[in-house]
Amino acid sequence: MTCRSPLFGCRLFKGFFPYLCICKSAPVPIVSKSKSQILLIQQLHKHGFSGFERALVEHDFRKTGTKLKFVHPKRLISESKSDAFERTASGRLDNFEDDGLSSKSLLNTELSSADASVIPEDEAEVWDQNQELEIDILEETENPKILEHFADIPLMPETYTLASYVDHSETLQKLVRMGVDLSKVESRKGVATMLMKMDFDRDIKDKLAFLHHTGVPGEHLGSFVTKNPFILGEDVRNLEARVHYLHQKGFSETAISQIVCRAPYILNFSVERIDNKLGYFQQLLSFSDSKVREIITRCPKLVTMKVSRPKENLFVLEFQCGFSKVALRSMVLKEPAMLLRGKHRLISTFDYLHNVMEIPHKMFLKSPEIFLGQVNRVKDRHKYLTLLGRNQYDPKEPGYVPLMSMFKLPDEVFCKDIARTSLGEYERFLKTSRS
Repeated sequence: MTCRSPLFGCRLFKGFFPYLCICKSAPVPIVSKSKSQILLIQQLHKHGFSGFERALVEHDFRKTGTKLKFVHPKRLISESKSDAFERTASGRLDNFEDDGLSSKSLLNTELSSADASVIPEDEAEVWDQNQELEIDILEETENPKILEHFADIPLMPETYTLASYVDHSETLQKLVRMGVDLSKVESRKGVATMLMKMDFDRDIKDKLAFLHHTGVPGEHLGSFVTKNPFILGEDVRNLEARVHYLHQKGFSETAISQIVCRAPYILNFSVERIDNKLGYFQQLLSFSDSKVREIITRCPKLVTMKVSRPKENLFVLEFQCGFSKVALRSMVLKEPAMLLRGKHRLISTFDYLHNVMEIPHKMFLKSPEIFLGQVNRVKDRHKYLTLLGRNQYDPKEPGYVPLMSMFKLPDEVFCKDIARTSLGEYERFLKTSRS
């Protein structure tokens, strides 16, 4: 049988060449074929030569108008094999030159033993990459850094959990023995990574010594660092400059110690920011230097808090609650912490005490600390005293009930001394009034 096909592009070769193919059947069918022949036939089927079946094929390739040029690859493999073999096959295809062999000899010639050995078996491993990548850490080697590479614990660029590193970090172990709560410290952004890069003796020890010298007790250093772990990232010279500034402004050693302990973040503020805050409060209510020192010593968190909150509180107390500036200065001097409260709490407390309990403004001036209490507790006790007929808040009348007893006294003392009833009766009243 003779099969004639039109011009076609052979995909086995690099580029696109039109060839005229004349196929002739072999006189003897192939019964047993070698592995190379099987692979060759599979490749011919794959690339479109579907008319050869079980016949030995004789190829005569003639390029139209030119001298015969035939390039035959040394080996053909299936695409299901590894990419490394495909690249090797393509490399051989490009580099192999025409030796002038006939098409019949090319097909009947067996692959050499070296070429056949590179064709992978179905069961064999195509590429043993582990032989090149495996490293035996127990084997004697001239490079001891290989052992260090496997022994060292890799540190992440950003770490968020310090518990797993405590056993391997001397710095963390010493901080834990001091009383630092790592579960709270690691929740602050960037602190965990900062601590992992620090050495206790080089980066932390001198700062703790400075804090202790400033007035922080040794047993409270752990809680201080837990509240303000960023203090460990400050330079000691900057900390000394900020404490020296407070000395220049007339604060005593005791006052500075109290300020640092009650407002741990104040040492994180630069000298310029501290000076601006003190000047702002001095101008806010026209305080003198001594009054400003007194206010900041009693409530040092005013320096670390945004100035917008105290400003809003003073505005609310003056224009919504009706206090004059003179009254505000008097209340702030007696209880500066009232400026730390939220404006909504100030309004709700004043509204209930003034409009429901009928407490006049002058009583607020005498006891401004009532702004710091819980208004819900005052509501419950006022309702209970009203039910008993003991809601008397005028100091000039008999049966006077001090306002601070409505805030500070525990339930047992309130029932015994003020309401003069048992605690059980008061608790039953609370159940029915809240239901």
